[in-house]
Amino acid sequence: GEFVVVDLAPGPAGHVGQLLWVPRFPNAGAVWLAPSLAHALRHGYADMTVPDPTPGAAVNIDGTHGLASEQVAAHVEVARINVAAVDLTPLRDKPRLRTVALAALGDARAAADVFDTLPALEYLEAPADDIRRLGAWGRLPRTLKAVGLRLEPDARLEDTVALVDALRALRGLPGMVVETFRLP
Repeated sequence: GEFVVVDLAPGPAGHVGQLLWVPRFPNAGAVWLAPSLAHALRHGYADMTVPDPTPGAAVNIDGTHGLASEQVAAHVEVARINVAAVDLTPLRDKPRLRTVALAALGDARAAADVFDTLPALEYLEAPADDIRRLGAWGRLPRTLKAVGLRLEPDARLEDTVALVDALRALRGLPGMVVETFRLP
């Protein structure tokens, strides 16, 4: 569940090729590791410790022990929603909400209306079929910098590549290049 990534679209303080670590839990953003993969291989990299988020900056909405969406404060940056039937409208207009991870989208059109009001939303994680629907309707927020696709265990590679290509086309990017390697 952990990812080390080469940044191809850095923010204003970064540069193309920098190496980042994206921790899965808590889903609180990337941690800078090294100026490049080559540098990390030659000289090592920064300590991979998860930064402590601002108190209350990350919330879990799970319908039992976590918060309800109505309790999400304006300063929240990360919302992990672990139940399918949750009303997302209380998340509307949260100025700092930059990451939303959903177990299921539920009412996709209503959710898309909420996403459109989030000025800082950069990362959206949801089941691949829900992301596919949002993309087909043209309702993926323009502020997104990354999309996390939750794939079914039996998902076909061809279907996943087609979805990624469709998402890339929405931003005017070319399709993926897929290389297949077979071991002797």
